[in-house]
Amino acid sequence: MGTHKGAIAGHPTIGTGFYFLSGLADGDARDNITLLAKAGKVPITRTATGAVRVQVPIDFKIHAAVELPSVKALQGSLHAADYMADALPVVSIVKGMNCVFLELSSEAAVSRLGPYPAPPVLPEGHLGQWDTGTGVMVYAFFVQEEGEVTKVRTRMFYGAGNEDAATGSAASALSGWLTVRNGRSVGRRRFEILQGVEMKRRSEISVEVEVGEGNEVVGVAIEGKAVKVMEGQLEI
Repeated sequence: MGTHKGAIAGHPTIGTGFYFLSGLADGDARDNITLLAKAGKVPITRTATGAVRVQVPIDFKIHAAVELPSVKALQGSLHAADYMADALPVVSIVKGMNCVFLELSSEAAVSRLGPYPAPPVLPEGHLGQWDTGTGVMVYAFFVQEEGEVTKVRTRMFYGAGNEDAATGSAASALSGWLTVRNGRSVGRRRFEILQGVEMKRRSEISVEVEVGEGNEVVGVAIEGKAVKVMEGQLEI
């Protein structure tokens, strides 16, 4: 695995890539660009459909699953039948970007979720060297359809009372974990993540996971589209 020191934020990276590749920056539309981020070099390309494709820096790690009763106890509108498992998977896409996955039995259950008053706390030492003290996010999901393309409904909760409409790093982590869980052979698997519906900020994220020998996640790319909504100048 790599030694990346930080994650990328999916939606601003997609937006930045769209800005440059569509020629909005200088009128020169291009097919590819490389951004320099804390996580390292991030190659970005424009697809034939006009989407932006980002090669995600990863240091992918599946930790031991854990039971966190508060994650379920704080969701008063859900019932025992809405949850698919007692123990919750814990996954890092890179060090410091850590998610607890909450799998639900229906799209209706996903819609009934609410933000958490505080982020869940994992047992001390659970993340090992992947623990950077930044806390853990709750990524709830329901697998709608599996096949050549797996479709997933998601919601992301972080911090105290916050929800995120689009979360590229978490979508990458979830897609990697689902790929490993299903024991796919060497090759690529594609996911379509739908998020932000309840916030009325619908986002559609495509994720492609590359699997190597031993069912190991060796590469992740995300795709999405952006639109220009405003422009202006800042004095620095």
